[in-house]
This record gives sequence, structure tokens and C-alpha cells, in this order.
Amino acid sequence: MMIYIGPMPLRPERFFAAIAHPLRLRAALLLQAQGELCVCELTHVLKARQPVVSRHLGQLRKSGLVTSRRDGTWIHYRLADDLPPWARNVLGETGAAEREHPKDLRALASMNNRPEHTCRGESMARPYRLLFLCTGNSCRSQMAEGWARHLGSQTFEVLSAGIEAHGKNPRA
Repeated sequence: MMIYIGPMPLRPERFFAAIAHPLRLRAALLLQAQGELCVCELTHVLKARQPVVSRHLGQLRKSGLVTSRRDGTWIHYRLADDLPPWARNVLGETGAAEREHPKDLRALASMNNRPEHTCRGESMARPYRLLFLCTGNSCRSQMAEGWARHLGSQTFEVLSAGIEAHGKNPRA
């Protein structure tokens, strides 16, 4: 009986199964060419919704091809440091052939506001809408709106409204 402790070595069948899907292959090639990318960058380039991209990246991580690190609410991916040389060679040769038609690299270069430390790129989904509704919109909802704008300026589009027009309280 053999007991193996530690990460499973990457076998060719696991490697090729992981990159068999076109989206996972494109993501792996982008990571090979760029080093580390955020989910928002990959979402922009791959033209897929964030949950879809994250699911495929999770499969690449589970197979041992990529690793991830969290930075706030965003996750950055890179090729695994312990990726065997033969796997790096396959990705390198495939990437070299792909660079003859560099649409993914052009799309990445054209991304406005590419993140450096935090992700605020244009590929992010619209901010959540947060509405404070009160009977008159004169005080409580106004104060809640002000605090929400202050605390979640990039995450939320904040509005307040009232059922009846009472006029605004000057102290709000």
C-alpha cells in the first residue's frame, strides 16, 4: 500500500483534460503570456460572464494548472509554480502559435482602466442599486443614502425616495 502526502503530480491526462475546453485553454495561454491576471481581466478578454470564467478557473485550479490569491473581493490567477516543464512547454508552444493571431492579447491591451492593485475595470458589472424608501424622504432615507454613498461608493449606486413629498429636513 502506497500513501502519497502532498499535491498530486500533474499527469498528462489531467493536463489535457483541463485545457480541452476552449475557454480554459485561452485562459491558460493568457496566464502563460501575462503571468498573473485578475478575474475582471479574464472576463473582459474571454467575453464571458464572471461566474462562467470563475467556474472554469476553478477547474484549472483543481487540476493543478493554476493557483490563485485573493485581493479584497477579487481573485488573481497565475500558472502553478510547480507546473512540470513538459506542461509549460506545451503551453509555451501553443501560445507561440496563438500569438500569430493575437486577438486575446489585443483585447487585454485595449481594456480601459486595467487593474494594478484593485479591480475597477470597465468589464465589471454595473454597481448594485440600493434604494432607501421612507414615507417622506425628508430625513431618515436621506441620512441612510449619505452613509451608503460614503461607505460603498464604488460598489453601490445609492438612491433615496419617499412615498409622499414632505420636503427635506435641513438637518438631514
